[in-house]
Amino acid sequence: MASLNITKIIRSFHKTPHYDLNFKPISHDFAPTEKQYQEAMIQLAWPMIVAALIFCLWRLIRHCCCERKKKKSSFNDAPDLTCARITFTVLAVVCAAAIAVSFAGNDKLTKSATKLTQHASNAKSLVDRVINATNIVADSSSSLSGFISSTNWSPYGSEVDSQAMEMASELLSSSTTLRGLAQSAGDYDPTDLNDAVLKYDKIRNQATLAFTCFILLLGFISAISICTRKPFFMLVSAFLLTLSFSLCWILGGVELALGVGLSDFCNNPGEYIISEVNNEEVKFIIACPYYPSPFEPQIMEASSYVNASYLLLSDIKNSTGDSFPQIETGILTLDASIKQLGLSLHCEPVHDELIGGIDALCSTGFDGVLSLLFSHTTCGFLLIFAIMILSHIILHTDKDRGYYPGRSLMYEEKTPFFSRD
Repeated sequence: MASLNITKIIRSFHKTPHYDLNFKPISHDFAPTEKQYQEAMIQLAWPMIVAALIFCLWRLIRHCCCERKKKKSSFNDAPDLTCARITFTVLAVVCAAAIAVSFAGNDKLTKSATKLTQHASNAKSLVDRVINATNIVADSSSSLSGFISSTNWSPYGSEVDSQAMEMASELLSSSTTLRGLAQSAGDYDPTDLNDAVLKYDKIRNQATLAFTCFILLLGFISAISICTRKPFFMLVSAFLLTLSFSLCWILGGVELALGVGLSDFCNNPGEYIISEVNNEEVKFIIACPYYPSPFEPQIMEASSYVNASYLLLSDIKNSTGDSFPQIETGILTLDASIKQLGLSLHCEPVHDELIGGIDALCSTGFDGVLSLLFSHTTCGFLLIFAIMILSHIILHTDKDRGYYPGRSLMYEEKTPFFSRD
């Protein structure tokens, strides 16, 4: 199999420790159907997911279960929240910039899916071309057989007539063999997964864009709530920020596992494909040029039938003294066509197209996954600080008079997410 452009970062992800749920090391070979490999991917994803849930529980438990001494304060003791507001605004802008990176990652994934399907379609066209050429040669052999069968051989005697029918039968067998070859080649359709790839890429694309726009809109709402000092909007923003943080880190955990799994596949895609399929044609194409051609026996069989028919024609010519130029020319042309067909049934063109699709998945697609991973984890990390700062601002913001900690405790009592530090 042709070598892929494996980058250092793909190799680094491939070297990520793989442990099953019993914390036993397992092979790094891509094996998504095996239980241990699935457990290893879960082991990569769950820490970030659990961290997100722990953070949310901590915000709840800190208010509900921890007793705190609430100090009374006057209006004059109200802290200056200008720095907190500026810091929150800066965090919102940086988080928006980080989440905007997901647009680029989303675009890369879409491009990789498009390239993958395009290369598969190109490979399908090459396979169809071979099938059509094979069927044309098979039709020629069948037509020549029909011509020989319809020829009146009785003037030459029963022996010649018998040889002629045998010659027609050999050519018909050659046609049948070639049609079987065409059917075998047609059993493999490189575009089988194209519809599924495009369908799920469309769903993923829409979901990613919707989530990204949601985060950007949330940042805008949060900034407006801080500027207008409206507690209701701040409470809504803080709740949505917590929800967004959880979603960002859940997505980050899934994308980390996806990145490692993709790096495992890209490290040796040919070995995985060959181990999973039972189609000899696929193995021949993927392992090109190291796997024996499944078409060669059929080409040799068809050629042997044509050679046998030529020998029979030679015997007829010797017996009758006639040359039968039309039949001889047809057999020689057919023999040359079969040999040319055998030369055209090599794996390189289709192999190169499939490798091009896999390379797009392992380069552009992997970069897209990394971009989404960076975007979501960075944004989630920044949202932790944004939530803490917004909680502090809410606790010191009075509904009517601006900053007033003496009466703002009602928000602490009603909203467990935003407890006083």
